[in-house]
Amino acid sequence: MGKAEKLAIKDEHETEITDVESFSRVLEKYGMTKTREKKKHRISYRLHGIEFDIDDYE
Repeated sequence: MGKAEKLAIKDEHETEITDVESFSRVLEKYGMTKTREKKKHRISYRLHGIEFDIDDYE
């Protein structure tokens, strides 16, 4: 497997959630169960209009 095959390229859509705890309760009300909780540290870069992030999870 070459280096390019090891990259994770994903199409992401984002929306702002201002109250995480409240939103979590809504998801649980509709039958979802929390499976994990992680904290992450993100470093973001931009070069020639291309943006990418490096995430480190605790």
